[in-house]
Amino acid sequence: MRPISRRAVMGGLGTSAVALGTGFYLSRPHQPAALENRDEIPGPLRMAWAHGRYEPMLALGENGLFAEHGLHLTEVSTEDDLQSIDLLSPPNPVDIVVAPLLDWIPAFYRPNIAPPPAKLVCSIRTGYYRVVVQRNRRINKIADLRGKTIGITSFHGADRRFLSIRLRRKFMHPTTDVTWVELPASEMAQAFIEGRIDAFVLHDDASWRVLKAVGKRGWNMLDSMTGLARNRVDLVLGIADTTLQKYPQLAKRLAFSFLAAQHAYKGQIDALIKDWSARPDAPPDLAGMLRRQTGGTVLTNDLLRVQVAQDVDEFKLIKQIPGTTHASEIAAALTYKV
Repeated sequence: MRPISRRAVMGGLGTSAVALGTGFYLSRPHQPAALENRDEIPGPLRMAWAHGRYEPMLALGENGLFAEHGLHLTEVSTEDDLQSIDLLSPPNPVDIVVAPLLDWIPAFYRPNIAPPPAKLVCSIRTGYYRVVVQRNRRINKIADLRGKTIGITSFHGADRRFLSIRLRRKFMHPTTDVTWVELPASEMAQAFIEGRIDAFVLHDDASWRVLKAVGKRGWNMLDSMTGLARNRVDLVLGIADTTLQKYPQLAKRLAFSFLAAQHAYKGQIDALIKDWSARPDAPPDLAGMLRRQTGGTVLTNDLLRVQVAQDVDEFKLIKQIPGTTHASEIAAALTYKV
């Protein structure tokens, strides 16, 4: 594992008064007037967001909230989240990347690959992962997946990590107690219907499409939208180190714009559903998908570091980060104070 620089976390990982105060301060809608330097107009900036086509928080930003906060963002197309993170490095780096924590953290620990030259600034929302299983194979809980075949789109993606951590919590080995089968999302439903896989794990909107395609043959046994997982952030925004140095107020502008999107979400969801339903590639029952999701969850500073540290501890469970490392120190090293 490639080591990364460390620095201590002020205030620890508890729900301290500082953390609560920061959370309250950044939980209220803000306007650009709250910024220390309103003359700093960053951009245009390049942003990589691999799966943002049906992401409400991105749509609300593009529908005016980015502009209101002095942001001019240009999207860069990428195939997956790891490719987005890799674009932070030369020769043609992007300024901003939005990707799951389950992809961000391992990217800082890849052997023989330099860590991303960036800091994590704020969360965007919680996760949209789903584990769908064959209804007729008596798979009623995680332990029932032992010996089963599970479809994934990538051996090295966040979907597999999401389920691997939960398998490990049930004292199962995530590489020897189940069989993983890599398939394109477009082939997942057919493999499921034909019985070649017992289950699949994907994130929305792909997971919703496949769930609808398999119909009554499958059921959503586990997801990250219910239970304790509903409160865990997943999608996180990172900014390149050089961009942070050039635009000191950029982190606040982005955090404020997504906070505004978080507050606007409930009032705008019907308009998003109407707009997106007209697209030729819209997921079936788009309203059902969006209303099950949690909307925005924007955390910064100590509150974000707490959740990063929790994910670091879970990566230690599946042996992707050395067990001797201190989660709080890693969380402090990876995040940026807004």
